[in-house]
Amino acid sequence: MKEITIDDVKSFLNSMNVKIDIYGMVFAERQRCQETMRMLGINEIVAKSIIKTLDATDFSKYFDDTTQWGCDLWAFGKDINGEEIYIKIGLGLPNRQTVCVSFHRADFPIQYPFK
Repeated sequence: MKEITIDDVKSFLNSMNVKIDIYGMVFAERQRCQETMRMLGINEIVAKSIIKTLDATDFSKYFDDTTQWGCDLWAFGKDINGEEIYIKIGLGLPNRQTVCVSFHRADFPIQYPFK
């Protein structure tokens, strides 16, 4: 696994935001994600707007295993209404939507290497 720098995270977030603006974002059909959104009182549109506010200090971990989702995945954490939310996203396939794989309460305290 390669060493991720803060510039790598900033570059990913920039690419992600541009791709969301062009192609949109799809959320994985996971019950945990849907339950978390209900618990927070938000929908996918609001979740997408939260994701677009992520910055490099919210970064947690990089996953280069592309076997299931076809792209590298990036994990972030965000405090939403006092809940630490684990967010894992990838750019998805070329000319397709960005993919949000996880958007749920963190199972464990999230480590933030750039905070």
